[in-house]
Amino acid sequence: MSISKWGCLLITTFMAHFFVGLGLTSSGSPRPKDWNQSEGRLDWHFYSSSLFYYFLGGTNIKHSGSLFNGANKILPARLVRYLKYLPVFQILQGHSDEVWFLQFSHNGKYLASSSKDQSTIIWEVKEDGHVSLKHVLTGHRKPVLVASWSLDDCQLLTCGLEENVRRWDVNSGKCLHVYEKHGIGLISCGWFADGRGIFSGMTDKSICLWDLTGRELQCWKGQQTLKISDMAITDDGKKIISICKETAILLLDREANFERLIEEEDLITSFSLSKDNKFLLVNLMNQEIHLWDIEGDIKVVAKYKGHKRARFVIRSCFGGFEQAFVASGSEDSQVYIWHRDSGELIMALPGHSGAVNCVSWSPTNLHMLASASDDRTIRIWGLKDQLN
Repeated sequence: MSISKWGCLLITTFMAHFFVGLGLTSSGSPRPKDWNQSEGRLDWHFYSSSLFYYFLGGTNIKHSGSLFNGANKILPARLVRYLKYLPVFQILQGHSDEVWFLQFSHNGKYLASSSKDQSTIIWEVKEDGHVSLKHVLTGHRKPVLVASWSLDDCQLLTCGLEENVRRWDVNSGKCLHVYEKHGIGLISCGWFADGRGIFSGMTDKSICLWDLTGRELQCWKGQQTLKISDMAITDDGKKIISICKETAILLLDREANFERLIEEEDLITSFSLSKDNKFLLVNLMNQEIHLWDIEGDIKVVAKYKGHKRARFVIRSCFGGFEQAFVASGSEDSQVYIWHRDSGELIMALPGHSGAVNCVSWSPTNLHMLASASDDRTIRIWGLKDQLN
């Protein structure tokens, strides 16, 4: 695959220190025994700075042994060969069955993962980047579909498959409340913008809002959601977003009581809302991901292809500096990364031995990406030196 300047930026961000650890000099050749490690680090810092300059629009990068080959600005084959050694920080093993979902907290200090084994795990991200198990949350009697962090990251919601929603205290791991409706299963969950209540999609295709004590505040009946459904609410609390039909996503304005639809030609399996609430990543059955602009005139602004999806719900996310990249799981056991604006595929990361169901990019450590798989593991990808 071709490597654009965006690819160079992302690759260098991940790899600069890693090559030092592999024993490579700035030219990519093996380092001699008397090689000065500090000099190597400084040299790679230069390359990283050069690529950032190129990324920002610079074109005249001149240095002996530069990563660019003349005016073509491409990475040499020696460097590309080492991309397959892109490091994994850690492989987390805590679940006893397929891991279906994971999400970093807003402050980046925690990672929540949910599984077919009916549990949710809260992982703690240390200052040096190491991730350790904090709590195993049990109580659901069905597989846990999704988890959702409160705005202050002090509480966590989990939703069992057509079961109930549970609210947990992150510090103690204690279940604070169970939200349920008699005879109706819950299929998704999220928080009010002010953190004073929650919302959920129901198996009867309605959307309900509760305060934290479980008192129902509002309920929208009718074809508002599906049995397999992602949901989101904008930061201002005005819009609720849900998959309402197999090929459509509902944008419900709570205040104006006004509805708009995003309509696709193929089946929708999941979606992800951007940090600025202006864009939506929509995963489709036809192995494409579409980026929708949902402000003003609703339209598709980019498409991403290359990953594999035939049977399962595969989730994608935004990430990197100013969310300039898109990452996705895939049924071929790899993690795929694209440049958000151009739609260009930058890299595919192998390592898992089962379908990768979900990915999450740390909002605070822009070099850290997590992936969850049917192989029962979570992989943490990023800069190796951050963990030394």
